[in-house]
Amino acid sequence: MVICSLTPQKILVAKRCGRDIEKYLKPSLPPYLRGDLVKDILRMSKIIMCIDMDAFFASVEQQSNPKLMGKPIAVIGSGGRTIITTRSYEARKYGVKTGMNIYEAKKVCPHIIFVIGNNEKYTHL
Repeated sequence: MVICSLTPQKILVAKRCGRDIEKYLKPSLPPYLRGDLVKDILRMSKIIMCIDMDAFFASVEQQSNPKLMGKPIAVIGSGGRTIITTRSYEARKYGVKTGMNIYEAKKVCPHIIFVIGNNEKYTHL
């Protein structure tokens, strides 16, 4: 049974414009449920933000170590068999991609600088 035709977008528009959300409820819904349902819907609504953070770790590393600025860098894990978790915009120009192993990255960009990721540093920003 469908009791409501609300989508997250309709909730946001209704909240911003001060509109009545009850108009989205199905007419067959008993009136005594309407008030509580609207409160629950408003309380549960969330804003989902999608941010492209592909170069975030590399940018943090470049900011914390100015010697890396303008150079092709890749952030990798600390293990022996690791892959590139992210790369700088300078490394992208050479064809370095996220998910490549370090040998492939060295092949396409011989002067790339590998930096071991530091999760504590990234969470404090």
